[in-house]
Amino acid sequence: MNRGMFPRARQCFEHARDLADDDDLLARIDLSLALVHGETGEPAQALELLRDVAARRGIESETRGLVHSQIGLVHMLRGDNEVALTWFESAIASLSDDVPLGRAHLNRGGVFLQQGRNAEAMRDFERAQERFAAAGDDYLAAKAAHNLGYIQLLAGELAAALRSMNAAYEVLAPEGPVVRATCEQDRAEVLLAAGLVTEGRSALVEAAKAYSSRRLHQRRGDAMLALARTLVLADPADALSSARLAGRLYDRVGSTAWRVRADAVALAAEVELGRQG
Repeated sequence: MNRGMFPRARQCFEHARDLADDDDLLARIDLSLALVHGETGEPAQALELLRDVAARRGIESETRGLVHSQIGLVHMLRGDNEVALTWFESAIASLSDDVPLGRAHLNRGGVFLQQGRNAEAMRDFERAQERFAAAGDDYLAAKAAHNLGYIQLLAGELAAALRSMNAAYEVLAPEGPVVRATCEQDRAEVLLAAGLVTEGRSALVEAAKAYSSRRLHQRRGDAMLALARTLVLADPADALSSARLAGRLYDRVGSTAWRVRADAVALAAEVELGRQG
């Protein structure tokens, strides 16, 4: 699952379900299976499974915190940010183990980032990095460092952002093509912000291809939307095409909130084309 091999991950988790003879272990397996549903365009199935797990009795407090964190993540992927924040708040209050608590901070920081609450996002990413470092998890610590690099991008510190992302890339890239694509997508935004349009556009297109090969429609939509946003002024025709494709991809996975964002960028591109005409 961490390497983006979701069909294989689903098989493993379903086999694990058949073997599990402990309620708490079964709950943890179902948490991971729900995330596979969420990542492969089945958010309704993911939430249904998570609600079922949340209603079960006899699971440990830490596991229940994991349930709440996972529900928050699925809502985050759908673009339901306010709902996601409520679940992450509950999860952070319940969790104590370093890695799951770090993940909850990392994901809540992602929601804050989408809302433009950059200072709060930075605090969560820093807390996540501290937790992962305490657990000795270099991979997750690098993910947090990469996200801190994205905050530097938004602050206009482009050279620092690229340094942070490049350092994290050395740890993250060997994990597989989906992880590499995510890194490349964010690095592409730094390149575009620095005026390196050709290089940035190429990196986003390659990231979208990697997601497409794994049928990760939500992530491919995110890459196309990122491309559209950065090209509204430089190439509004390409921006319009990319935004419309992103909208269709969000429709496939039921991400209404993200579809609205794609439509807004498409409208901005149409306005710019009208001005140029």
